[in-house]
Amino acid sequence: MEQKDGSFTAVLVGRPNVGKSQIFNRLTRSRQAIVEDEEGVTRDLLEGKVDAFGKPFRLIDTGGVDVHEIIPYHAEIKEQVGVMLLEADLILLVVDGRIGAAPEDERVARFIRSRHPKVPVWLLVNKVDDPAHVPFDPGFYAFDAERIFSISALHGHQFADLLEAINPLIPNEEEEEVVFPKVAIVGRPNVGKSTLINALCGYDRSLVSPLAGTTRDTLDIFKDGVIFIDTAGIRKKQAEKTTVDKFAFMRAEDAIERSDMCLFLIDATEGLTAFEKRIATLIEEKEKGCILFINKWDQVENVQMEAILRYLKINFPFLAVCPVIIGSAKMGRNIDKIVPECIALFERLSQRIQTGPLNRFLESAMQQNHPPAMDGKRLRIYYIAQITARPIRIKIFVNYSHLLPPGYRRYLLNFLRESFDLKGCPISLIVKAKHQKK
Repeated sequence: MEQKDGSFTAVLVGRPNVGKSQIFNRLTRSRQAIVEDEEGVTRDLLEGKVDAFGKPFRLIDTGGVDVHEIIPYHAEIKEQVGVMLLEADLILLVVDGRIGAAPEDERVARFIRSRHPKVPVWLLVNKVDDPAHVPFDPGFYAFDAERIFSISALHGHQFADLLEAINPLIPNEEEEEVVFPKVAIVGRPNVGKSTLINALCGYDRSLVSPLAGTTRDTLDIFKDGVIFIDTAGIRKKQAEKTTVDKFAFMRAEDAIERSDMCLFLIDATEGLTAFEKRIATLIEEKEKGCILFINKWDQVENVQMEAILRYLKINFPFLAVCPVIIGSAKMGRNIDKIVPECIALFERLSQRIQTGPLNRFLESAMQQNHPPAMDGKRLRIYYIAQITARPIRIKIFVNYSHLLPPGYRRYLLNFLRESFDLKGCPISLIVKAKHQKK
């Protein structure tokens, strides 16, 4: 199952006008969902928190699945419902008890099973406002639901029984394990990594020498809630002359792999080269967060920070969106900014953006810059959802993947990074196409 926010999740599904929104409002004790007799009022997904006798869970209200394909946006709504079924721990199929077991309801049930056959489906027979006078249709048993509840969203009948049944399904909350950010300190040899470690620790933890390549092991240092990993300098491939150098590079790669982010040291006296690009590419490929520390700033003159940022934007796109600290490990300048910046980046890397805000972002992005057209076809983006954190991976659902060119992909990533404060976070955009290119 794809990544969600960690909560037990129940998803309300059904054809239009069976009362899903009223059930959502009743369970969440809100008026978040609009309730009307007109079909197709609910189009956007709604999320809310429900208390099941002391155990909270996440409830999602979806748009009505129109099997007759009449109401506006029926295809997009059905696609959204299919996506949300992947997040479900429990599917609540809602039907109208006054009408009985309709063929349209059975088709919705088959759609659910085709998308997510392993998740339990409970049938909520709604609008049973007077249980004593509404006969139960035995045709509901053909829907293959694990449990059936006759309820009334209008009067609240049987909602206590429903919540009591959901309660045992929700895992007990365990004490949350404290996770400390792991930060790999990377850079070319003799850029000042060991000096920086010593400055962070307040004593000489690492051997410091003007000879490049002194550090060949990786060292883990705990400082104010952050684990720093000192690595060997990453050399150019042709400079990896000895077996020790090769193993040092392998250990540095391993340190990057097991870290959450990298503190990337750059020598202000030597500037940025193609070699830094190799390191930046390695960080980006490993999907690690990144903070730049421009070291040895005390040794340069007549260099403006703005010029460095412009150079980064042109030549190193990934580094251009990373936080930058200018300092000197030797003089202790701005060393105190490193830990707070690492903690802030860790929080950004760990955030899980809910589907509602993500899709509002998508709507805004598409309004400001319309998707391109190609070969007479225009890109249609149906839906967007975050599937993992640390690293942040976003899945986007489109009509044809070849209609999403690299330029528009970069636009969406940059807009996403600005909209949700993801500075320094690598973002993977995974494209899921509804159709194959003919």
